[in-house]
Amino acid sequence: MHRISLENLLKIRFGGIDEALASAIEPLLQLPFEESSHEELLAKFVA
Repeated sequence: MHRISLENLLKIRFGGIDEALASAIEPLLQLPFEESSHEELLAKFVA
């Protein structure tokens, strides 16, 4: 996923990008989304 697409998605979903979301962008960009399942993503990001 490209940075701009991810940033736009976060802006739409959360109404903007604060410092916490900004710090999550790079790790999110490193994920192989096409290889990750819904459950795998939730396990990584939802406690």
